[in-house]
Amino acid sequence: TKMHIKSMLTSEEVFQVELLGLVKSCEPDVALLKLTDAEKVRFNKVCGGEIPSLKLVTSDILRRGESVKAIGYPFGMGEPHVSGGEISNFIPGDSHYCERLVTDAAINPGNSGGPTITTHGVVGLNTSIIDGANNIGFITPISYVIPLLPALKGGGDILTSHLGADLQPNSPANAKFLGQAQPAGIIVSQIYN
Repeated sequence: TKMHIKSMLTSEEVFQVELLGLVKSCEPDVALLKLTDAEKVRFNKVCGGEIPSLKLVTSDILRRGESVKAIGYPFGMGEPHVSGGEISNFIPGDSHYCERLVTDAAINPGNSGGPTITTHGVVGLNTSIIDGANNIGFITPISYVIPLLPALKGGGDILTSHLGADLQPNSPANAKFLGQAQPAGIIVSQIYN
């Protein structure tokens, strides 16, 4: 599949990319795109050198109140939009939705899929909103995306599945009950048949 992208580094320039792979189920909303070889050379020329990149940073370093920037093209804008906000909450996910970070940075139709960044690097992908709610946007943590990258790079499409159980992190109270010195592993809290 051939598509075109724009970059904040090149403003109005359009570059052709190939779709390497995507998550075919709705959760999470992730695809991997690659510049064609010729377009990468052209991109480098337009940028005046090598294409810079940002580090992918797992969300375990984030705290409530930490500043984030959501980048994208909301409502079909011709220029990229950068909105600022902060992390306001963490949603662990359930049997229907993957883990989410919550922010008050503006996430609107069109900038989903764009990066959410901090001073550390890319911490997630702008994902969704609740229609009618104000100042509540959802981010898919990059730590959820990283394990998907090898399959996407290989050109595979991913269909996520349900495990048939609810899992939760082990806690100090559970660890004590289980006779563990430190919390280790996960707890299966419910099984569905």
